[in-house]
Amino acid sequence: MISSEEPGGTARVSLRAEAGHITPGRRASLVDAVLDLPQVRESARLEAAFPLGDGESLQRLRQRCQDVTTRQAGSSALLDASLPSGDAAGYACLLTTLRLVRPAAGGA
Repeated sequence: MISSEEPGGTARVSLRAEAGHITPGRRASLVDAVLDLPQVRESARLEAAFPLGDGESLQRLRQRCQDVTTRQAGSSALLDASLPSGDAAGYACLLTTLRLVRPAAGGA
């Protein structure tokens, strides 16, 4: 990860999971871990690269970021986005966590 020297700059990240079978939800957890890093939380913008076809990472990035645009670059997808600031970032993280632990309909 590369982040701007000053708060409010742009964080640049590359999201790569290990080859082989990956349990559903692990890529989303990777995105959450990266977006919760102090250097990223202090940034205003995000530039991310991840494997083309990684829908789980893209979905989580769209949930956690604003003004998301993507484009293809070879076998990668490149994402540019605005990051929520202050309390909005914490609130987005809380909502994401609640979605992950909410029981299924009809469950206990």
